[in-house]
Order: sequence, then C-alpha cells, then structure tokens
Amino acid sequence: MSTPPILYEDLSQLHEPIQPLIEEAFRKSIKKGQFILGEEVEAFEQKLSESTYRDYAIGLSSGTAALTLLLKAMKEQNDRRMVVLPAMVCMPVVAAVVEAGCEPIFVDVSFGRYTIDPDLADAAMNDKVLALIAVHLYGHVCELDRLKLLCERDGAYLLEDCAQAQGALWKGKPVGSFGDAAAFSFYPTKHLGALGDAGAAVTSNSEWAEYIKKAREYGSFTRGPYSFLTGNYRMDTIQAAILLAKWPYWMEWVEKRNTHARLYLDQLIEIGLELPKKVVEAKDAQHVFPVLSSNRNRLTQQLLELGIETAQHYSYVSALQPVFKGKFISKDYPVACKVANEQISLTCSAVHKQETIEKVIKHLKVILNFG
Repeated sequence: MSTPPILYEDLSQLHEPIQPLIEEAFRKSIKKGQFILGEEVEAFEQKLSESTYRDYAIGLSSGTAALTLLLKAMKEQNDRRMVVLPAMVCMPVVAAVVEAGCEPIFVDVSFGRYTIDPDLADAAMNDKVLALIAVHLYGHVCELDRLKLLCERDGAYLLEDCAQAQGALWKGKPVGSFGDAAAFSFYPTKHLGALGDAGAAVTSNSEWAEYIKKAREYGSFTRGPYSFLTGNYRMDTIQAAILLAKWPYWMEWVEKRNTHARLYLDQLIEIGLELPKKVVEAKDAQHVFPVLSSNRNRLTQQLLELGIETAQHYSYVSALQPVFKGKFISKDYPVACKVANEQISLTCSAVHKQETIEKVIKHLKVILNFG
C-alpha cells in the first residue's frame, strides 16, 4: 500500500467536520431566495467590524475589490495619486492600485519578514503619495508603528492588506485596526475562506464607507441618483452565510498553522535553509511558511518524489513584470529578487497533524544531509 501524499492544502478535509453547517447555510439561502447582499452580509459585516474595532465593514466581491474601492474613496478627498507598496506582493494588489487610477511606487521588502522595509518606505515617501499599503505577507505583520508614523508625517493614508493575516496581532491589537482602513480577502485558501470569491473593506471613516457602499453597486445603493459610475463589487449572500458558519472555527485553524510554524522554526535550524524571522511585537498568523533555498527546483522535486507538495509565493517580482515596460530595475529590489528565485512554501495546513509536519521535517533533513 502506497503512502498517501502530503498535500500542500486540502480544503475538502478542512471542511469535512463542518460540512453539515455549510450545507445548512446553502439550504437556508436557497429557501430564503436572497442571493445578493441582504441580512447575512450585514451580519457578517457586523462581526468583522467588531473584530477589527472599526465603525464600518463593507462586504465586497473580493479582496482586490476592497483595495480598489478604498483607494478610490481616498482619492475623493485627495488629489495625490502615488501609492507606495512592496515589490514582493501578489499581483492583485498591484492591479488594485492601477485599477484605482494610481501610480505604484515599489520598495523592497525586509529580509526574513518579507514585508515592506520601513527604511526604504521612508525614502520613497513624498507629498504626492496618497497611501502606503502595508501588506502582511505570509501572515507576517508589518512594522505598523513605523509605517503609521511615516504616513502621519507626510499626510498619506496607511492602508493595511490583511488578506493573508486575519487573526494576527501587533502589540496585542488585531491587524486591520491600525491603518486608516484595511482590506480583507476571503478567497477559499485564506484563514477564513468562502467557497468562492469574497472580500471586505473596514474603516472608521464614514465618507469612505458611504462611497464604497455606493461603489459596490455601480455608484448608488438606491438605484439612483448616480453621481459617479463604477462596476459590480457586491458580496454574494451565500458566501456571507458560509463565512458566518465558519466563523467559530477559523481562529482554531490559525492556531494550528502557527503551531506547525513553530515546529518548523525549532527543527529546521542550521540545515541550509533560510527561515523566516519572528519579532516580539507581532503574533503572526502563518498563512505561508516560507523558506529560501539556492537549490529550490531540485529540493522541491525531491520532496515531490516523496509525496510532499510545496508551493511558491511568489516566483516573480511585481515591479519587474512586463506590464511596467522596464520602468523598474532589479537592482533596486535585491531581497524581493532573492525571494522570487529561492522561496519555497512548506505546508502549514490546519488539516495536518503534528506527525505529518514532523515527517516533512525528517525528509528535509535527510535530503539536506542533516538527518
């Protein structure tokens, strides 16, 4: 009998214990006949706003939509158009900046944390910067105190991207509660995932909230009058119902992922891999456990031959994509380039037991001649 593979993620196994709750959420939505926005979306918005200490949460179609509409709302009160963001980031973040009619200004990330480098962000700030996006990549919390001071000094907004970090804390406070606003994604693989696309924006700025509520429905939530026109960014009722059903469980899943991360950190010291760094101010919410290896392709292939799946986040530098036609150069982003060439994501899925992670560690040590 062959050994079952160790999957990077297995959402069917994650959902199996709560499948009756998810199915019940489907049945209730179908019976009620409400499929766009509605009571379930409002109930979910209430939970999210309370968990982030915000006055407003607006359910949307995706995390990308949340970033886009927040930046557009900020532009309504400001004629600045530049946005500072990390060069190592998932491309939907960059797409949101461009879609909002802003100009991305990329800076490198800090080694070991892989979040935006505050010193480089400082150098990039000027009086034309509308916002700085603090992307909590991999579930690692950015240096929020420093970034907030930079924005306050230069009159820019601090926008948190919490897509990979829901449940993380900075000095005991949840991510999403520090900036002027924050965006969340509920893509299926996130800590709290829908069964499709969904996202939300949170803020305590009433004017931004009003704008986004209109903007998610073409420009008016009362079907007129229309003072501006946008697209369709509404959250589906059924996705909100599923998120409500999963709400009691997602923090438990985050804690399991963090436990796996601690095991990796304890057991993979000095075996030829570069491990992520932890900081005392942050309680990360490990979405990805990133290691760097100069022999990435060989190592991932050897693991795959042993039935161990890995992933890469990400194998590109956002600033160096063809869409920018050479405007940015690689020498300005040495850490991001190293990550793009060497990063491996080891599974920290909440469905795995400790012995599964120990098996991954054992095979890594053998492959790297430390076993």
